Amino acid sequence: MRVLITGGADFVGSNLAVMLAEKRGFSVTALGNLRHRGGAPR
Repeated sequence: MRVLITGGADFVGSNLAVMLAEKRGFSVTALGNLRHRGGAPR
């Protein structure tokens, strides 16, 4: 099965991607924002 994970650069999303790929055998595509803004959103 193929899955798309949004938020794949975050802690939960990246761990979910690893679990689905390694333990369940899914084909995983992770989409995430690697740009760090810091602080609260404006």
